[in-house]
Amino acid sequence: MTEAHDEYALGEVGECPQCEQRYLFSQTDEERHCLTDGCKGTLTVVYRYMLETREKAEKLMNELADLCNGGRMSDIAKGIEKGVARQHRTLQQQMFSAMLVAMRHWAAQAAKGPGYYDARNEYTVKTAKRIMELVDNSVHVPLI
Repeated sequence: MTEAHDEYALGEVGECPQCEQRYLFSQTDEERHCLTDGCKGTLTVVYRYMLETREKAEKLMNELADLCNGGRMSDIAKGIEKGVARQHRTLQQQMFSAMLVAMRHWAAQAAKGPGYYDARNEYTVKTAKRIMELVDNSVHVPLI
């Protein structure tokens, strides 16, 4: 951890990768296993600034979902296209990486089988699977 982030050290958050439950703990805590009944996950450390970034991203996705739920897709798509095109090229690369992460999630649903998707998102799941095959399931893009 760099000196710039020392202020966050006191607020470590444990996040369980299995049940996604979050717990605040101090640096003296040695037991870092999930406290949720029946969950055997091991907590991973998430610092406050990382948690804030994740929460902002989740909020952004909820806003996009709300927009898609009530707007015309052609207008939304055009707005996204223009908004992305105006961004710095390095940021475009990072945005694409984030989109690949979403596609990896959908591709994983395809691998699990039809019980994990239905007709409403079948095209998304199957197309994401094909895209992930094209990129060898990698979500990493060069950061230049």
